Amino acid sequence: MNVVARCLVPLAFAMRAAAALAGCSISTGASLGFGPYAPLSFSGKLDSLDADSTGSVTVTCTALAQAVNYSLKLSGGHSNEVLARAMAGTGGGALMNYNLFVDANRSNPWGDGIAGGTFQGTIAAAGGSASHTFYGRVPAGQRTLRPGGFSDQLQVTLEYTP
Repeated sequence: MNVVARCLVPLAFAMRAAAALAGCSISTGASLGFGPYAPLSFSGKLDSLDADSTGSVTVTCTALAQAVNYSLKLSGGHSNEVLARAMAGTGGGALMNYNLFVDANRSNPWGDGIAGGTFQGTIAAAGGSASHTFYGRVPAGQRTLRPGGFSDQLQVTLEYTP
């Protein structure tokens, strides 16, 4: 059985700025998809595997009076937990566990500034942009999922100061 996990994770944007003259924004793709997910294992026939994906977020600043330091934080979404995110299914039933990470090893969840890691950087006074890759994973072996689509909505927060 394949659970079609068109696991879309739309990212909304929020900004908090201490620098009134700085003009900074963030952008990502419309959503992060994991594709079909096979939760069951049949000995010698089918192995349940992690479903991995990557995305990127870009910080762009223009017309800066001086360089700015920034951080990118991410909400917990449906589960309200940055260390244990979950997507709701269109068919109801169990939630699909997943997470987004700041590292390629998928060991440090992208957090909210309290738990997990954040992306940080500096944009020079001349302005410019910086891109950060984030890494997603739906863990293997989630056997109680019903067929259907799963989704979550997360908010990316950009905080910057001169």
